[in-house]
Amino acid sequence: MANWAGCAVRREASVDSTNRAARRWAAQGAPHGAAVVALAQTAGRGRLGRHWESPAGAGLYLSLVLRPGPQSPVWPSLTFRAALAAADACQAACGLRPAIKWPNDLVLSGRKISGILLEREGDAAVCGIGINVRQRAGDFPPELRGRAGSLEALSGRSVSLDALERALLASLEARMDAPGWKADYTAQCVTLGRTVRVLAPDGAFDGFAEGLDDVGALLVRDEAGQVRRVLAGDVSVRSPEGYV
Repeated sequence: MANWAGCAVRREASVDSTNRAARRWAAQGAPHGAAVVALAQTAGRGRLGRHWESPAGAGLYLSLVLRPGPQSPVWPSLTFRAALAAADACQAACGLRPAIKWPNDLVLSGRKISGILLEREGDAAVCGIGINVRQRAGDFPPELRGRAGSLEALSGRSVSLDALERALLASLEARMDAPGWKADYTAQCVTLGRTVRVLAPDGAFDGFAEGLDDVGALLVRDEAGQVRRVLAGDVSVRSPEGYV
């Protein structure tokens, strides 16, 4: 049971984006732990401006307002802690634990099931999490059917959206309050130890993902042998094998 996560909740049948709604609320003074939950999003967003499919009742669409304080050491690690929390919640809901594709996609049986978008709003952060729960293959756009999946389709279990929401809020609180994150994240990140392609604004390059630095930047050794520091907000990282 969460104490501060979900201390105030706004529930909507449909919003453009739970992150946009939570940012508006944060700008008006929403407290640490306030959450926006919607049955559907008409303009759901993922990282790097990507659209997030959000059909009514098919997934959990939740955004949480975080106010760690200006000097809090957790700021650089919020997105990684959120990924661990979402994986915790998925495991609690369906019995299977997703892997993490750096920086914060969740992958189950080779299919992406969840995405996370972290945005700043004044002195607050808004953490948006979308988890596919009830979609079948035909519910996804043709270009996503080979790469996207849902908890129910992949686990064969019925998943309660209410129970998943409770598990997610509890796990977000636990992970945000935990003293560390890197060991657990490193153990669950399938990007590490693999050949990757980095798609950066100044050009793409291939390399080997060797590890993470203390703030979660990906350390990639390129084909010339140089270790390059890759930041989540700047690039997209893909494995040649796709999602694994």
